[in-house]
Amino acid sequence: MIQNSTIMKKLTYSVLLCLFSVLLFGQTWQPTGSNPEGGGITEIIARESNGHLFATTGSFNWPSGDDGGVRRSTDNGDTWENLYDAYVARTILEGPDGNLYASIWPYPQNEGLYRSTDNGNTWTLLKALGANDNIFSIAMVMGATDYIIYMGTRNGVYRSLNNGSTWAYANTGIPTGSWVRGLDVDPNGVVAAGTTKGAFVSFDDGGSWTKITGEFENDTVVSVQFDLLPESKDDDINLYLGTSSGYLLVSTFLTAYAVAEFVYFFGANMEITKFMVFRLTSALIPYYFLSIYSATGGAFYSAMGNLYLQLFINGLPTAIAISMFTAILVNSYTLRLFCGLYGNTNGGAKVYKTDTDAISGIFDGLPFADPFGFSLFQNNPNPVLQKTQIEFELHEKGNAKLSLTDITGAKIKTLVNSFLDKGRHAVTLNGDDIKAGIYFYTLEVGNSIQTKKLIVQ
Repeated sequence: MIQNSTIMKKLTYSVLLCLFSVLLFGQTWQPTGSNPEGGGITEIIARESNGHLFATTGSFNWPSGDDGGVRRSTDNGDTWENLYDAYVARTILEGPDGNLYASIWPYPQNEGLYRSTDNGNTWTLLKALGANDNIFSIAMVMGATDYIIYMGTRNGVYRSLNNGSTWAYANTGIPTGSWVRGLDVDPNGVVAAGTTKGAFVSFDDGGSWTKITGEFENDTVVSVQFDLLPESKDDDINLYLGTSSGYLLVSTFLTAYAVAEFVYFFGANMEITKFMVFRLTSALIPYYFLSIYSATGGAFYSAMGNLYLQLFINGLPTAIAISMFTAILVNSYTLRLFCGLYGNTNGGAKVYKTDTDAISGIFDGLPFADPFGFSLFQNNPNPVLQKTQIEFELHEKGNAKLSLTDITGAKIKTLVNSFLDKGRHAVTLNGDDIKAGIYFYTLEVGNSIQTKKLIVQ
């Protein structure tokens, strides 16, 4: 087994292989010309085949208020059509067969998986679930002889090995009662499931599952995303996992996705609803996007060329309730990004959009841009026996906040919160004052954050 340090070195090399000096943060969100009907966006996708937008929405005060259902826009959100009205439609997927798949609950009928073969004009029930079951996620891949369809439900993974003709639950290794919030399939057919009891992977089409969330085993994993790095080698596939507790984790094909490593911590009760990687065809430039939903107001983060995520909310309303987002390639150098909100009000399904433009021909040979404006270093020693020192460097003077949290996200103490000069700074932490366990220390400067793990023995 390859050691974790080697894994993370390769991950860092792969993620930072292309370092670019152009970032997204001058862009501004704008509301679309109209909004799809519903109390809030539950999923939004852009079809690769024709660029049409599809959104699933939940209802508000159903049936007297706004219906939920499946909506379509053929003009970048200026107008929306109601394709299927229901109590709620939870998610939608464009399958590798070119068809659309959506979870729809046309109450009082049971919730089910519906398929459209005509761009959403008509929908056919593929499989109805039992009472008190719901569909939160869908994934699909070509198997040995036919398409395999996975549904993430309240009762685990529901699977069809024959393009939806027959179905059975496939939960060997997944604890009973796990809600499957997220699903994705890598280029080799490996399936990942994010559940209310951690994340799992399957190498046999869902026949058996192995838990991979390690020290985060009790976290609810909401979002699941595989990313094949530009080298297009099997061992360069990363798996990103976003939890309901604000943790972003990553695993790699190098270890058969055996253990998910910590990458970022955004804050307690900050549900990472979606993490996605898009690439511009001009130079395979990776764009990283992440949305956070919170009852007290969510956030949206973005980065280009690396995983240095920064806040990207220019033009969005205050106390935003971001639910889902998508992007579509406009040309070789431009992505059009769409962000959906969940307002839980009449007309609460609002959509915002922005274009993210990159300039061609400037990416090779440029020095690494400093997207943070500061550097946070690993504490030394780590693990901590008695005392440890945390160092950071500000590249410009400004207010810096350094805080310590436990593995649940609860704040233990604030180590620094003051205006500091440019340069290197150090803080000594007394391990005798903290019980043994895993902790995270986070440095916030402006809208940028960095987090590292600290162990007290």
